[in-house]
Amino acid sequence: MQWIIVGLGNPGKAYANHRHNVGFWAMDALQKHWMFPNWISKKEALLTQGVVENQKILLCCPQTYMNLSGQAVAPLYRHYPNARFLVIHDELDLPCAEIRLKQGGSARGHNGLKSIHTVLGPDYDRIRIGIDRPADKNAVSDYVLHSFHPAEREKILASLDRLTDIMDSLVRA
Repeated sequence: MQWIIVGLGNPGKAYANHRHNVGFWAMDALQKHWMFPNWISKKEALLTQGVVENQKILLCCPQTYMNLSGQAVAPLYRHYPNARFLVIHDELDLPCAEIRLKQGGSARGHNGLKSIHTVLGPDYDRIRIGIDRPADKNAVSDYVLHSFHPAEREKILASLDRLTDIMDSLVRA
Protein backbone atom coordinates (compact mmCIF):
# COMPACT_ATOMS: atom_id res chain seq x y z
CA MET A 1 0.00 0.00 0.00
CA GLN A 2 1.12 3.54 -0.71
CA TRP A 3 0.85 5.99 2.19
CA ILE A 4 0.84 9.76 1.73
CA ILE A 5 1.42 11.50 5.06
CA VAL A 6 0.91 15.26 5.00
CA GLY A 7 2.02 17.51 7.85
CA LEU A 8 0.37 20.91 7.99
CA GLY A 9 2.15 24.17 8.68
CA ASN A 10 3.16 27.47 7.15
CA PRO A 11 6.38 27.71 5.12
CA GLY A 12 9.32 29.88 6.07
CA LYS A 13 11.52 30.58 9.05
CA ALA A 14 9.17 33.23 10.43
CA TYR A 15 6.55 30.52 11.13
CA ALA A 16 8.81 27.60 12.03
CA ASN A 17 8.21 27.66 15.79
CA HIS A 18 4.53 28.54 15.74
CA ARG A 19 1.80 26.33 17.20
CA HIS A 20 0.25 26.02 13.73
CA ASN A 21 3.43 24.26 12.52
CA VAL A 22 3.40 21.12 14.68
CA GLY A 23 2.48 19.14 11.56
CA PHE A 24 5.84 20.12 10.05
CA TRP A 25 7.59 19.17 13.30
CA ALA A 26 5.94 15.75 13.07
CA MET A 27 7.15 15.32 9.49
CA ASP A 28 10.72 16.11 10.51
CA ALA A 29 10.47 13.61 13.37
CA LEU A 30 9.18 10.88 11.02
CA GLN A 31 11.80 11.64 8.36
CA LYS A 32 14.57 11.24 10.94
CA HIS A 33 12.97 8.24 12.68
CA TRP A 34 12.53 6.32 9.44
CA MET A 35 15.87 7.60 8.08
CA PHE A 36 14.30 8.82 4.85
CA PRO A 37 16.42 10.89 2.44
CA ASN A 38 16.67 14.67 2.73
CA TRP A 39 13.66 16.71 1.72
CA ILE A 40 13.34 17.74 -1.93
CA SER A 41 11.28 20.63 -3.24
CA LYS A 42 8.76 19.63 -5.88
CA LYS A 43 5.95 21.88 -7.07
CA GLU A 44 4.33 23.29 -3.92
CA ALA A 45 5.71 20.82 -1.38
CA LEU A 46 8.76 19.41 0.34
CA LEU A 47 8.79 15.64 -0.15
CA THR A 48 10.73 12.60 0.98
CA GLN A 49 9.91 8.93 0.65
CA GLY A 50 10.97 5.49 1.68
CA VAL A 51 9.74 2.06 2.68
CA VAL A 52 8.74 1.01 6.21
CA GLU A 53 7.54 -2.55 6.95
CA ASN A 54 7.09 -3.13 3.19
CA GLN A 55 4.85 -0.05 2.98
CA LYS A 56 5.75 2.74 0.57
CA ILE A 57 5.51 6.06 2.39
CA LEU A 58 5.70 9.56 1.00
CA LEU A 59 5.99 12.44 3.48
CA CYS A 60 4.76 15.86 2.40
CA CYS A 61 5.10 19.34 3.88
CA PRO A 62 3.01 21.75 1.77
CA GLN A 63 4.86 24.94 0.95
CA THR A 64 1.70 26.92 0.41
CA TYR A 65 0.26 28.79 3.34
CA MET A 66 -1.96 26.72 5.63
CA ASN A 67 -5.25 27.78 4.06
CA LEU A 68 -4.02 26.60 0.63
CA SER A 69 -2.66 23.19 1.70
CA GLY A 70 -4.99 21.41 -0.73
CA GLN A 71 -3.00 22.88 -3.64
CA ALA A 72 0.02 20.81 -2.57
CA VAL A 73 -2.08 17.68 -1.92
CA ALA A 74 -3.96 17.77 -5.25
CA PRO A 75 -1.06 16.61 -7.48
CA LEU A 76 -0.29 13.79 -5.04
CA TYR A 77 -3.92 12.69 -5.09
CA ARG A 78 -3.94 12.73 -8.91
CA HIS A 79 -0.71 10.68 -9.04
CA TYR A 80 -1.66 8.29 -6.20
CA PRO A 81 -5.49 8.08 -6.28
CA ASN A 82 -5.54 4.79 -4.34
CA ALA A 83 -3.08 5.84 -1.64
CA ARG A 84 -4.00 6.04 2.02
CA PHE A 85 -3.83 9.71 2.98
CA LEU A 86 -3.11 10.76 6.55
CA VAL A 87 -2.89 14.39 7.65
CA ILE A 88 -1.08 15.50 10.80
CA HIS A 89 -2.15 18.85 12.20
CA ASP A 90 -2.47 21.09 15.24
CA GLU A 91 -5.67 20.78 17.29
CA LEU A 92 -7.04 23.54 19.52
CA ASP A 93 -9.54 21.22 21.21
CA LEU A 94 -6.91 18.92 22.72
CA PRO A 95 -4.59 19.62 25.66
CA CYS A 96 -1.03 20.55 24.73
CA ALA A 97 0.90 17.55 23.35
CA GLU A 98 -2.03 15.11 23.45
CA ILE A 99 -2.18 12.99 20.30
CA ARG A 100 -5.32 11.45 18.84
CA LEU A 101 -6.02 9.48 15.70
CA LYS A 102 -9.24 10.33 13.89
CA GLN A 103 -10.85 9.07 10.72
CA GLY A 104 -12.84 11.56 8.70
CA GLY A 105 -15.04 14.33 9.95
CA SER A 106 -15.39 18.05 9.59
CA ALA A 107 -12.60 20.61 9.43
CA ARG A 108 -14.03 22.35 12.55
CA GLY A 109 -12.67 25.73 11.49
CA HIS A 110 -9.15 24.52 10.62
CA ASN A 111 -8.35 26.26 7.34
CA GLY A 112 -5.69 23.74 6.31
CA LEU A 113 -8.19 20.90 6.66
CA LYS A 114 -10.85 22.90 4.81
CA SER A 115 -8.45 23.25 1.89
CA ILE A 116 -7.59 19.54 1.90
CA HIS A 117 -11.31 18.67 2.04
CA THR A 118 -11.69 20.32 -1.39
CA VAL A 119 -9.30 17.68 -2.77
CA LEU A 120 -9.83 14.54 -0.69
CA GLY A 121 -13.30 15.11 0.76
CA PRO A 122 -13.70 14.62 4.53
CA ASP A 123 -12.93 10.88 4.75
CA TYR A 124 -9.18 10.66 5.31
CA ASP A 125 -7.17 9.73 8.38
CA ARG A 126 -5.82 12.39 10.71
CA ILE A 127 -3.48 12.65 13.63
CA ARG A 128 -4.33 15.61 15.79
CA ILE A 129 -1.66 17.11 18.05
CA GLY A 130 -3.06 19.21 20.87
CA ILE A 131 -1.96 22.81 21.21
CA ASP A 132 -4.62 23.94 23.76
CA ARG A 133 -7.10 26.72 23.12
CA PRO A 134 -6.62 30.35 24.19
CA ALA A 135 -8.92 31.64 26.93
CA ASP A 136 -10.24 34.33 24.58
CA LYS A 137 -12.03 32.69 21.64
CA ASN A 138 -11.39 35.84 19.58
CA ALA A 139 -7.62 35.35 19.93
CA VAL A 140 -7.36 32.03 18.05
CA SER A 141 -5.67 33.43 14.91
CA ASP A 142 -3.07 35.26 16.94
CA TYR A 143 -2.59 32.24 19.24
CA VAL A 144 -1.83 29.68 16.50
CA LEU A 145 0.59 32.09 14.82
CA HIS A 146 2.79 32.44 17.89
CA SER A 147 5.45 30.24 19.41
CA PHE A 148 4.96 27.82 22.26
CA HIS A 149 6.13 28.74 25.73
CA PRO A 150 9.32 26.77 26.58
CA ALA A 151 7.52 24.23 28.79
CA GLU A 152 4.86 23.65 26.11
CA ARG A 153 7.54 23.25 23.45
CA GLU A 154 9.24 20.54 25.52
CA LYS A 155 5.93 18.70 25.92
CA ILE A 156 5.31 18.84 22.17
CA LEU A 157 8.81 17.58 21.35
CA ALA A 158 8.37 14.69 23.79
CA SER A 159 5.00 13.85 22.20
CA LEU A 160 6.70 13.45 18.82
CA ASP A 161 8.46 10.33 20.18
CA ARG A 162 5.02 8.88 20.91
CA LEU A 163 3.90 9.93 17.45
CA THR A 164 6.68 7.93 15.78
CA ASP A 165 5.62 4.86 17.80
CA ILE A 166 1.99 5.40 16.74
CA MET A 167 3.02 5.70 13.10
CA ASP A 168 5.15 2.53 13.31
CA SER A 169 2.06 0.69 14.56
CA LEU A 170 -0.19 2.18 11.88
CA VAL A 171 1.99 1.18 8.95
CA ARG A 172 2.32 -2.37 10.34
CA ALA A 173 -1.46 -2.80 10.59
